[in-house]
Amino acid sequence: MELFENELKKVLAKVAKRGVAVLATSAADHVSSRPVSVVVYDEKIVFQTSTKLLKYQQIQKNQQVALCVDNIQIEGTAVLGGRPSEDHRFSEAYREKHLGSYTNYSHMDSSRVIEVQPQKIIMWVYKDKEPYIVTFQIDAQELEAEYYSHSTVD
Repeated sequence: MELFENELKKVLAKVAKRGVAVLATSAADHVSSRPVSVVVYDEKIVFQTSTKLLKYQQIQKNQQVALCVDNIQIEGTAVLGGRPSEDHRFSEAYREKHLGSYTNYSHMDSSRVIEVQPQKIIMWVYKDKEPYIVTFQIDAQELEAEYYSHSTVD
């Protein structure tokens, strides 16, 4: 359990340090993706967007989303929140990490906070130049590293 929690913290710290993720959303057989500026706290990945944008409208219809940061893929559930000005924890973290976006967009009436609760995280890692797929099952608190068997002939 402690190993899982420590490794999860390391992965989320990488996401926080990067500060930008590609968000994928879908609804009614329409899939889209775009970069979003993120902050991380309470083991959640949090960003702001406008209620006028496709990503918000798709999340209203389908809360299952995916984020990608470098070699880290995150599947999770998005929770629509209120205005950034009503969420002091978000506002402080977002202002510190993304001052330009905070200044330009957080005050708008249509801006909303969205929290993504990770359910599954998958990433590729290399040990001694060999590839492994590392999978975090968040609810079960399981961590697995599976060797990716590869050869020049499939």
